[in-house]
Amino acid sequence: MNRNDPEPERYYDWMLWKLRQEEHQVQEMTTEEMYKLEIAEMQKTIHYLQTRVKELNDAVLQLQEQKDR
Repeated sequence: MNRNDPEPERYYDWMLWKLRQEEHQVQEMTTEEMYKLEIAEMQKTIHYLQTRVKELNDAVLQLQEQKDR
């Protein structure tokens, strides 16, 4: 929390203040935390690609079966 930015009383002022506080917290992320987030995103991408390869392989096998009939 930034001491130079006290918490306001009015609702909309408070919402803007809270947004500033959250942005400040995001900027204070450590290198390790950034790496963890990046790795998690990469793992999601890898999982999607593995699933997509399986779907495409199944489609190829189905087309081969239709061709062989």
